[in-house]
Amino acid sequence: MVKTTHQCVLTDEYIVEAQRLAIAQNKTLKFLYQTWWAWWLPRVVLAGILIFSLLNDLEFVSIMIGAILLMSVGGEWFGRRNLAKARKKMRFKGSTTTVSMDENGVDIVGETGNSHSKWSGMLVPAIYPHGVVIKFSRFAMVWLPDQALVEGSAADVRALLARERQRFRDQELLDTALSYSEASGHDRQKRVETSRMLTLPGNWTAVPVRRSFQLTH
Repeated sequence: MVKTTHQCVLTDEYIVEAQRLAIAQNKTLKFLYQTWWAWWLPRVVLAGILIFSLLNDLEFVSIMIGAILLMSVGGEWFGRRNLAKARKKMRFKGSTTTVSMDENGVDIVGETGNSHSKWSGMLVPAIYPHGVVIKFSRFAMVWLPDQALVEGSAADVRALLARERQRFRDQELLDTALSYSEASGHDRQKRVETSRMLTLPGNWTAVPVRRSFQLTH
């Protein structure tokens, strides 16, 4: 059984990177904080309108556009300030958290206590060139940099997570197949696009048909 262990020290550098990658897992937050054109493209347009208004003595429009530009800059500054404040309030800074992974799940030992999570109750992990993000939920995750490995290798981590990512895909496929079977009623066959064999509960069977399956009783 493949087993890997990370020992992550909660340094300022670790917290900054963990926060950045956590934001990247949320599409809305990523758009607001990590998509540069989301802030600058509207500013360029507003700056053009402001110049046009000034050249044509449109004072009221100029004031309005100028105020919006200031609010845009201030909003971005306050957003980054709030992220910095959140990092400063991080509890247990300087402590060490040990994260072990194997086929049975993820074990965490740290200042907040011990925990064990099974892969079946977690979300699809995110894999990066320099580490991985294990996601327990949409808002609870842990960043595991490769340099924090004390047992196993980076290749072992990715091989383990690759199996879990495939299991997540298979589960999604299975859920789709079951939804077809429940909705069919009188239909005896429903196609489910896939290239892998499935074992379905009940009296449904996945029969390979070229690059897809047909669900039959």
